[in-house]
Amino acid sequence: MRIRNYLLLIFAFNLFFVLKPTAQGLVPKVDSDLATELKKKYPKSDVYGTDHETVFTFSINKYSEGTAMVEVNEEDKYELLSLKSANEFTNSITYDFESSVNAITGFTKNGAKVNVSSVDMSFSEYYTTDTRYKIYRNYFYASGERFGFKTSRNFHDIKYFTSVYFPDFYPQKEKRIIFDVPNWLELDLKEMNFDGYEIEKTLEEGPKSKRIIYTIKNIFGAYKQSNSPGPSHILPHVLVIAKSVTYQKQTTTLLNSTDDLYKWYRSLVLKVTNNPEPLKDKVTELVAGKTSDEDKIKAIYYWVQDNIIYLAYEAGLAGFKPAAAQDVFKRRYGDCKGMANLCKEMLKLAGYDARLTWVGTRIIAYDYSIPSLSVDNHMICTVFLNGKHIFVDGTEKYGSYHFNAYRIQGRPVMIEDGEKYILDKVPAYCADSNLHEIKRTAKIEGENLVGRNQLTFKNDYKTGILVEYNNLKTEHKQDAVGYFLSKGKNEEVSDITIKGLENRDEPLVFNNAYVLKHNVISSGKEIYLSLDYTRDFFGFSFDSTRLFDYEFHNSELKTQEVAFTIPTGYTVKYTPANFIRSGPDYSFKLTYTQKGNELIYRTELKLPDGIIHKVNFAEWNKMIKDLNKFYKEQIILTQP
Repeated sequence: MRIRNYLLLIFAFNLFFVLKPTAQGLVPKVDSDLATELKKKYPKSDVYGTDHETVFTFSINKYSEGTAMVEVNEEDKYELLSLKSANEFTNSITYDFESSVNAITGFTKNGAKVNVSSVDMSFSEYYTTDTRYKIYRNYFYASGERFGFKTSRNFHDIKYFTSVYFPDFYPQKEKRIIFDVPNWLELDLKEMNFDGYEIEKTLEEGPKSKRIIYTIKNIFGAYKQSNSPGPSHILPHVLVIAKSVTYQKQTTTLLNSTDDLYKWYRSLVLKVTNNPEPLKDKVTELVAGKTSDEDKIKAIYYWVQDNIIYLAYEAGLAGFKPAAAQDVFKRRYGDCKGMANLCKEMLKLAGYDARLTWVGTRIIAYDYSIPSLSVDNHMICTVFLNGKHIFVDGTEKYGSYHFNAYRIQGRPVMIEDGEKYILDKVPAYCADSNLHEIKRTAKIEGENLVGRNQLTFKNDYKTGILVEYNNLKTEHKQDAVGYFLSKGKNEEVSDITIKGLENRDEPLVFNNAYVLKHNVISSGKEIYLSLDYTRDFFGFSFDSTRLFDYEFHNSELKTQEVAFTIPTGYTVKYTPANFIRSGPDYSFKLTYTQKGNELIYRTELKLPDGIIHKVNFAEWNKMIKDLNKFYKEQIILTQP
């Protein structure tokens, strides 16, 4: 089950008030001592998997009308130990029009079969999807009680059976994943992220098939942790690549190479019937008066961003096939494929060579050397202009023509090229391109610091702010900006001006006056104060329970410059020692310098790759501990 589904279970839990516990009267003798011991080891978990086996078998789909379509059957059996009393366990199986759930049953420790209540759910109200969930549960009355489940599911087309992840959302003693592969099926299992786990692989050869068994022991619960990289980057799993099938003495190639993957993608694109006629007037209107290629392309690109609502669609054939451009244009909404197709057709009408382009966002760990539907999850449009590839992503609200969003930066792309394809990469930008800059003047008035602020945001920082700002009702925008610019109850802001709200290609700049109250302490001939009111990354350390790397939303460069006017009659007695540190994932520089009657405080905090790797947590935490001390120290001014 995919990691995202775990969050959906929380929502689904509310449905079960109408269902009664399923195992009343069948509670076996409990293992309370073992449960107590395991609860100490796994304090965040309410259940523990004592045994788990999943078996995958393969057969020819008899309903494939002579085509050698392979069907996959999944038989799952697992036993749980409750780690607390009055514990309601909820789980789900996903399915869509390319898969089905056949059965869900329960069993007690002694093997007695128990009927299990389940309910079908769809979340299509919240985003466009044909994915459904068969949700089931069991009520554990006592800590140490055991109960098990058996489930059966079919994937009607092996193309959509792309990966098997080893962890579940609860810890387990042992789990076995078994593939019974018939000789007529050429199947490649790519092992991903196995390092650091107790995983054993065994192979049993038979006359008509082979059995591949993966046994993993002492596996953690893959519960959701904020800002984790995508599951394919961090969790142990196997990629399932069905290369070919030999049926009735005929060999049919499935996904044996990248060529085969593109061939299938192209077959879907060729089924789309685009009618450019309804688009012509709008394209003519958009490019009217524009003389440069850049201005014409931007006019179309930005119109799609502003006027087509993005609705994500996943699973099944519609997760891969673009909607017709005229349909997206008429409805004024579409998924990434439909929006890419609309961009392509409008740009073609304007006279440009525009092509559909497949890309996997940063959440995906794979590239196009792997022929699998898991390789990409997004579609954009590429414009061929003066020997360069210009990547256009209509889903990226308020994105600039000159900058691609962090989520696709550096990612491999597959560009359509008739019967062939072109592999390329989206450019990656340095952290400096995602600038968050503060420039501030400051002087003392009584107990307060007063002055002016200028905040500058570029690219990903800017687009994130614009999305939030433009989602607000007009009557709330002014208050929201004031709240955003003031960093706490002690700061008042006024005289606010904003530049860059309407121009995607310029930085977003806020300028305002401020009063920072009660920030100055006088004691005799000395004054104590701090010039850093943001204290970025203060206390930002990781504890031992974090399992995965910490990924920010983009690579970052935060700079700050405060020009503080030293009061007449005072001199600087003390400033904190300059803080200059760098590590594998960061570079921090915080300094004080005096120029005449001004004390200049500068900070430069850079996260070049936008990620803190778990192997570097100890070094990072030590740096943060020292940074906290730096922030707590104050400037001391004194009179002679």
